[in-house]
Amino acid sequence: MSLPDDPGAAPTPSSLPTASPTSNASSGLLGRRSPHQPPVGLVLAGGRSSRFGSEKALHRWRGAPLIQHVLEALDEGVAPSALLVAVGVLEDHPLLIEALQTDPRADRLRPLPDPPDIQGPLAGLAAGLRAAHGHSDLVMACACDMPALTPRLLAGLLKIARMTSAPAVAPRVAGRFEPLCALYRPAGCLDALERYAQTGRRSLQGLLEALPGVRVVDEEELSAMEPGWRGALANINRLDDLERL
Repeated sequence: MSLPDDPGAAPTPSSLPTASPTSNASSGLLGRRSPHQPPVGLVLAGGRSSRFGSEKALHRWRGAPLIQHVLEALDEGVAPSALLVAVGVLEDHPLLIEALQTDPRADRLRPLPDPPDIQGPLAGLAAGLRAAHGHSDLVMACACDMPALTPRLLAGLLKIARMTSAPAVAPRVAGRFEPLCALYRPAGCLDALERYAQTGRRSLQGLLEALPGVRVVDEEELSAMEPGWRGALANINRLDDLERL
């Protein structure tokens, strides 16, 4: 299935209606913000997969690519108005972009390149927050290598986010944040992210530690949302990590 803006086009990065690295995504995809606008889903999939050995997002597990499991959990858990996939450098991921074109959700999917002014892991989050800013109050950010994420866990985090004005809502386990199973308010944290990036730091963990007012979701709350939260939050760095899920 081709994306609607370019029916029948060859599945190449240049043919996709991607957002500019420095501007908001198409208003045709995200629409204007409303008081009850659903969150925007953001999946970070632009890593090099060097430890994995191949395009991690497309590795098949339990009958589907890893990224498809994440997209399905987002769809069922938070019913996003749009799904953004941060792919880093578009030309480095032609197979991933082709897969996004043929995904059943293609009419709501948009690949995003990294912005040129931000480097490292922060870049994908920055791309998503910039794209969603002005269209939705919340961005649910996930990693493509967390295939065991459950809709119940994501729905629980969204429920907390709806009850607070915190700039971000993130689980913290054993003293460390889970920045890629977290909700962010573009209006509340985008400026802080850009200032943080200007210092040369790139860590998503460090961003949440530096961001004032983050709503921490502790292990007790996670257990109430999803008894299997430890498995749900597991990320895949190597092929044998899948065997432990």
